[in-house]
Amino acid sequence: MSANKLVLTAVVTASLIASLNGADPSAFEILNYPEKAEKQLIREVRFEPPEKKLFRVSNGEAVPGRGIEKSHALKLARTDGRAKPVYASVNLPPAVPGTDYTAEVMVKGENIQKSASSRKFYCLSIESRVKATGRMANWRDGTIRIYSDIPGNDFTCLTLKFKGKKGLQPFVKLDFPSGFLGTLYFDELKIYQNGLPSTLKLTAPALRIFRSDNGRFEVAAAPAKAADPLLLAVLHRNKKILRSVIVRPDLDNVYRGDFGKGLEPGDASLRLILADAAAKVKLAVSDIDCRIESLPE
Repeated sequence: MSANKLVLTAVVTASLIASLNGADPSAFEILNYPEKAEKQLIREVRFEPPEKKLFRVSNGEAVPGRGIEKSHALKLARTDGRAKPVYASVNLPPAVPGTDYTAEVMVKGENIQKSASSRKFYCLSIESRVKATGRMANWRDGTIRIYSDIPGNDFTCLTLKFKGKKGLQPFVKLDFPSGFLGTLYFDELKIYQNGLPSTLKLTAPALRIFRSDNGRFEVAAAPAKAADPLLLAVLHRNKKILRSVIVRPDLDNVYRGDFGKGLEPGDASLRLILADAAAKVKLAVSDIDCRIESLPE
């Protein structure tokens, strides 16, 4: 369920909100906090000699004095119309499905000319391998390219966003595409993992099963810098909020709450939102399928 749908229901069911502190914000306010997205650098390649194991080159080389501030740069050149591969690839840490990533690289060109009129220029792309087999994924599922203007004589930054996909492991590919002649220089490749600065894990109830007479739960949160951390837990079903509660962490950084008794049996969903009430931002969001079971007869 989308946050917007939950927001609309939260207005109607404000009486269900339980707070351990009268000064806490309402569930409506927390649901409408913006997300505090952060970028974590997971791979950086400057093409210096000590980094040779971080990239693989086909018909290219890392050369001194051509990078930013006269450092090394990756040189890819095409001098004739033959369709030989001219590229470099950079492997990445294991990708998390559903997580957003950003690739950035500095690139400049020398005497780039078009030799095939139907070609679009690209030099930064993401390709993927199937995790189970190591084989290349098909182009439709595993390849993302950014088409751009032909680079000029000064370094400019190219940026490409991509998302982790289940069963696939992406890698970065820097190309000198066929259909063009000249020389490209790449420097300062950086890959970021984008997302919220914290993660949440439901540690109780076991197997994500609540009892109709027992709505207690425990949530562990990865460390995040927050002046005033709190957790909004929303138990909902078919766009209707069943129970909501706002709790603060115990000394062990575990959030312990209770939806109370009289829960209606059946499948349900649990939305967890970790927030910083002082900064008015969301630090983590997690949606979990769960179940409420009736008391045994």
